Amino acid sequence: MTVHMSLVVHPERDSARKAARRIVEVGMQLGCQISAGTSDATEVLGLALTKGRPDVMVTVGGDGTIMRAAHVALPDRVPILGFNVGAVGFLAEAELAQLEEVVGILAAGSYTVEEHMTLEVVLPGQPPRAALNDVVFAKEERQRLISVSLSVNGEPFHTYRADALVIATPTGSTAYSLSAGGPVVDPDLEAIVVTPVAPHALFGQPVVFAGSTVLGCSAGSSRPIGIDVDGMPVGSVTGEVMVRRSDTPAFFVQIDGPTFPANLVKKLGLRENER
Repeated sequence: MTVHMSLVVHPERDSARKAARRIVEVGMQLGCQISAGTSDATEVLGLALTKGRPDVMVTVGGDGTIMRAAHVALPDRVPILGFNVGAVGFLAEAELAQLEEVVGILAAGSYTVEEHMTLEVVLPGQPPRAALNDVVFAKEERQRLISVSLSVNGEPFHTYRADALVIATPTGSTAYSLSAGGPVVDPDLEAIVVTPVAPHALFGQPVVFAGSTVLGCSAGSSRPIGIDVDGMPVGSVTGEVMVRRSDTPAFFVQIDGPTFPANLVKKLGLRENER
């Protein structure tokens, strides 16, 4: 069986472009069909844009590149494998030193696929949007802070006054939520993490809700709130925004690499603090 790989590449990193060209070379030697998952990848690699459903989407870059790929891959449930050329790369499964070995594994189909929970975000008057990492309610220009009223399964919970409010998946718990003091959550779990950024209140601790929880978020004042989904601005609202678990998970290729705790040790340099 011919394996179809679709490539998404960080367009501004020489190391990413070089590695992507090597992936194309090795993949074609192994009989793979290779195409470009995004238009910028066609320009970088000179490949035809992907048509139909590929077997796997391969990214070369950092977590931001994986996020872009995820939004392309989600509708067709295409599994993703990331090669890390970023600073941390929590979502990346492989390093460039493993390139030939990993491409060989993909070509042979000798890998497993794991599911990661995603969120569905419903803004007033707009179709639902998917979020792999997080939904961020942020200040508009010149605002000192935001006020977000949160309801949980239809019941009022708390009004947050803060610089921002992050609602994250377990996958996204190691992104903005973590930098704001939120907990790290194993991606095998289904949970929704609510983390205020620089809260102006007595209660400002992160809260972890069950994955089945439905959150309603609305402006606690007449001022509109800016909303980012997976780092992309999607507008501003005063009405209620619904955030809940999506029925469509993201799929990630898993090769026999480090476990989640071992990955944290490596990415965060935890053992270095013991020296």
